[in-house]
Amino acid sequence: MNYADVLKHLAEQNLYRRLTNVRIIDSSRAIVDGREVILLCSNDYLGLSSDKEVIDYATSELSNISQCSSRLVAGNDPILVELEQRLAEHKAMERALVYPTGYMASLAIAALADEHSIIYSDELNHSSIIDACRLSRASINVFKHNDVAMLEELLASSTSSTATATATVATSTHHSRRIVVTEGVFSMDGDMARLDEIGRLCREYNAMLIVDDAHGDFIYGSNYRGTTEYMNAEDYVDVIISSMSKALGCFGGYIAGSEEVVEYLINRSRTFIYTSSLPALFARAALKALEIIKDGKIAYDGDKNKKILHPQDRLITNAKMLREALAREGFNLKGSTHIIPVLIGDEKVALEFADMLLKHGIFAQAIRYPTVARGSARIRVSVTALHDEDTLKYVADVFSMVGKDLNLI
Repeated sequence: MNYADVLKHLAEQNLYRRLTNVRIIDSSRAIVDGREVILLCSNDYLGLSSDKEVIDYATSELSNISQCSSRLVAGNDPILVELEQRLAEHKAMERALVYPTGYMASLAIAALADEHSIIYSDELNHSSIIDACRLSRASINVFKHNDVAMLEELLASSTSSTATATATVATSTHHSRRIVVTEGVFSMDGDMARLDEIGRLCREYNAMLIVDDAHGDFIYGSNYRGTTEYMNAEDYVDVIISSMSKALGCFGGYIAGSEEVVEYLINRSRTFIYTSSLPALFARAALKALEIIKDGKIAYDGDKNKKILHPQDRLITNAKMLREALAREGFNLKGSTHIIPVLIGDEKVALEFADMLLKHGIFAQAIRYPTVARGSARIRVSVTALHDEDTLKYVADVFSMVGKDLNLI
């Protein structure tokens, strides 16, 4: 393999990726190329990463940067135990286990399956889930996105031939464990899994249901437990994977499940055993952010004399406002959540769109293959609770202007 040739080919296909120097101010603003711009690509959905209470609490007892070793070697910091207890309570599950990153938590799926297992995976699942499925050595059946009928066909027969071309179809009619894995909120399409229907199928066919709810956790549901609560599917879910670097505004990942599952992961999950623990700094930040979410901290709509909203309500209100504005302009949008994918199609045009947005003070990323399918490039817009109404109106106006200049609307 000639790396230079590969890079040249990527550039020719408009798939070359470059790092942009960005200094985040908060989840709505950033400094790019020396000037302040509107930030539309942060996963800090509730704006907690810049919250003064969170920062002060995280650093108030800072005595070292990290334990610099695995929790099974250097010992189990009590702050991590406390965080796991609070996360388990948050998810209304028996136990939780914290990982250094959300990606590493997702890879733990590999430990829950083996060569005798079969995994049924939504075709739009995140790359971390795809990697975990491959590492597990299980047979893999990929079902079309949110296609419950296809999933039922696959569950009904371990030798189904209806799996997509990317699937590795099982050759045995018996497996020690069946696992269905899906995201809660899909990070690139901005829609939700049909967890209530999928959950009923898992119960009917005696399959374990694993949900990666990194983008729905702390936002949806009456107790902010995420997509599973919002979809009335909590009773069906065996394992939940989530991130603390999205709506919680912190860092790290975690898994919630039964006592047995967590003890098993402590003993068998390579991404837990063979890495240094999450630093206490981040654990303390997560604890304070979780406390703020549970206490229902308010976000003000303008000055303090106006109507007040919880951050989650403000987020959903902002997303609805911008979605409706972009739809009125004629853009092709996907999903229904706070993640707003604006479909462009051609990779080169998507890059031009993003460049033109930046010239008008808006920083939003062009998402291209292999993150999404070829020919389905998009601008992925992440609205947060910190965006105000005037900003979102300006965003809609600029999108409209750029869309017309590029003959997209």
